[in-house]
Amino acid sequence: MPPSPDPSANPAPGPNPVASPPAIPLPILLPNPAPSAVPLPGPTPTPKPVAIPLATLAPSN
Repeated sequence: MPPSPDPSANPAPGPNPVASPPAIPLPILLPNPAPSAVPLPGPTPTPKPVAIPLATLAPSN
């Protein structure tokens, strides 16, 4: 019984620290998505210019 908790305790601390590093990158990714979120609303204007060329290509076809 005691040996089981010992190995379990080892993996337990492992996942905890592992989750911590990913959590750090998550905030880092959040800032990236934050700018992305800004472009997300922006994609509307972006698709507009893209839609123009696409529309041009469509008539061309």
